[in-house]
Amino acid sequence: MIRCCSFVGKRGNGAQAISIGKNCDKFGIVVHGLGHVFGIWHEHTRPDCDQHVDIVTRNIMIGQEYNFNKLTEEEASEHYCTCGMQEDVYQFGLDGITHLL
Repeated sequence: MIRCCSFVGKRGNGAQAISIGKNCDKFGIVVHGLGHVFGIWHEHTRPDCDQHVDIVTRNIMIGQEYNFNKLTEEEASEHYCTCGMQEDVYQFGLDGITHLL
């Protein structure tokens, strides 16, 4: 499976890898990946996300549950809290079923 992904923030020494595979070569997808490179997390991982979104866990693909873990207060920096990103509501969903409401 070819994915569009990046680590959040700098990892290790040297160049930061970002995966821009097939169907990932669209402007918005590349900008989204670069946001992760710069340290921006998804809104649905905020420590207070339960006040803003409902995650339908039964619709999440097996093995992708970790993408919906909440950050701790320590992990969520001031920068993150003011400019998080939205995830595609169908990404990691089962058969095109939405998992974010």
